[in-house]
Amino acid sequence: MTQLFRLADLLLFPETVRSRSFREVVTDRNKLRRALNRKSGIPLGALGELRPAATMADFVEEKFWKIAIPDFRKPTSQWLYLLPFEVNLSARLAGLEWRAVDAVRKRIENFQLSGMLRVYPPGVGLVRLSLWVTFKASAPLDTLLAIARNLEEPLFGPEGGEGEPVEQLLRAIIDEAAAALFGEEGRVEDRRWRPPEALFVPIDQEGFDPAAHASELAELLAYAAGQTETTAELTARLAAATAAPHWQRDRVFAAASQRAAFAFVSKEFAGGSAARQRRMRLWLAETWEMAAAAVYTAKAFSEVLLEIAGARSLDQTWAPPSEKFDFLSRAAASFRAALQAVALARTQLQSLGSGVLMTFAKDLWTFDNPIPESELHEALTYLEEWGNGQAAADFSSDLREIAALSHGFRPKARRENEP
Repeated sequence: MTQLFRLADLLLFPETVRSRSFREVVTDRNKLRRALNRKSGIPLGALGELRPAATMADFVEEKFWKIAIPDFRKPTSQWLYLLPFEVNLSARLAGLEWRAVDAVRKRIENFQLSGMLRVYPPGVGLVRLSLWVTFKASAPLDTLLAIARNLEEPLFGPEGGEGEPVEQLLRAIIDEAAAALFGEEGRVEDRRWRPPEALFVPIDQEGFDPAAHASELAELLAYAAGQTETTAELTARLAAATAAPHWQRDRVFAAASQRAAFAFVSKEFAGGSAARQRRMRLWLAETWEMAAAAVYTAKAFSEVLLEIAGARSLDQTWAPPSEKFDFLSRAAASFRAALQAVALARTQLQSLGSGVLMTFAKDLWTFDNPIPESELHEALTYLEEWGNGQAAADFSSDLREIAALSHGFRPKARRENEP
């Protein structure tokens, strides 16, 4: 269960950033290089210290974030990366139990709760709660459906005490992080757009076949809050996905919808290697999170440009040099850098050599992307035409680059007459 929240003020309102050390890491490649090499982290109040995920033991071993570290020896204008910093929430979650609904509780043999808070430099934060549940016997899909139906309502609390709604728990953690980063200047009311998102990753023990359960899996995803795809549409899409080589040949299945996803690695994968199956499950979870963070990042910056362009009120008060133009050009430059970071993340996924990861990220960008692309391109055209009239070459260049990169994890559409 992951709650995303926006921290775009790291780039849009740099004067509000209280944590100078983190601000420097976000905007200065040399400071990022030093942060990756030092043992100490960046203080985040009572939550602990933010450290690069690429240096955490599990991910060094599994390579996912290790290969995302840029080659600092090569000259580049790129300064922003989808390379998260994280703090473990074990201390914050210590002693809490999941008050599962009755339909689930009676089937549980063991339960573990862990969590982390991550900050992606392009201006997105997230709180991820991992609920590892061992059932007394093979869990039928109706058990997962019961969890999905109650995803926004679970209670967490100490044994024998009163439970705390997950909404309240997540909000408290987010507020602590925002206070550490921004102090009293943070724009707290703008932090979240939507409810938590869920990824289901069951472990195969009895040869589960997604192809035989497409309708049940569609029902699982359909319970997500804000879901607009119908169960019938989801069933058809999931059934088609089970016919893809990733499942038929490699025995890996992953599907993303709006605020819910399902990933499954068969016990037949990699010749039955438990270690490689574990690694693939980890890669799928990280891919889902990274793509979700990319979607959230793109929404944050596109929303700013859409609002300004939608008013159709750019006049001489916005012309350079002015505070208004400084903000507008900063928003465009940050959006461009964020989309360049997404493009680098595509390369990162491709270098792992598993096509299912790219397919999973593309699905999430396609079906969970709240950006109206046609409206964005119309807004970019308006802003560029205005910028050309102001002789703002860098600003106009940033807008053209945004348009070229806005496809995100999807394959770039060919232009007319393009070979």
